[in-house]
Amino acid sequence: MIKVIDNALTKDQLSDIKEEVFTWLEYYRSQDMDNGIEGNTFGYPMIRPNKYAKYMDDIIKKEYPSKKYMFTHSFTRVYFNNSGLKIHLDRKHLDLTASVNITSNLDEDWPLYFSNISIDWERYMSKDEEALDHDLFESEFDIYLKDCTPYYTKPGQAILGEARLYPHWRYPLQCRKDQYYVQTFYHWMEIK
Repeated sequence: MIKVIDNALTKDQLSDIKEEVFTWLEYYRSQDMDNGIEGNTFGYPMIRPNKYAKYMDDIIKKEYPSKKYMFTHSFTRVYFNNSGLKIHLDRKHLDLTASVNITSNLDEDWPLYFSNISIDWERYMSKDEEALDHDLFESEFDIYLKDCTPYYTKPGQAILGEARLYPHWRYPLQCRKDQYYVQTFYHWMEIK
């Protein structure tokens, strides 16, 4: 199940994260490490988003009171023109993900798509039973692409769901070179 959570992070928390993101981005560009940046994304596990993991944990406890989750990590990514997110599933032990819109200067919303069909892990399990058989999964993408929902978020909103069970993606971003979209991903593992 996929949910949109309003005010997952406050304006002050978003500003704190943005400050770290843009400090890193400025450094990245000053070192001429961007390689033209178009079509690329910039991402790092950053310190400031983790400051708010407890805050996000409280949301998880409220939304999933009958389950127990342990926070594992966060990752922040800046998307630029022509960058996207290929259809995929989160890896093993990332049982719950919150994808939080930190900031954007786009002219229009850029949705995150989730398939409405959950994956049958047994069907796609590799021979070693540790990972997804990506060749088989990729050969059947159309099944998941045809029945999907686009999710739009404003800064501070989160898309919360079992991203290990539901294929998700973003089509390539079409924007000007000076535009961007910043997203922080928080991940939890279910404790049984």
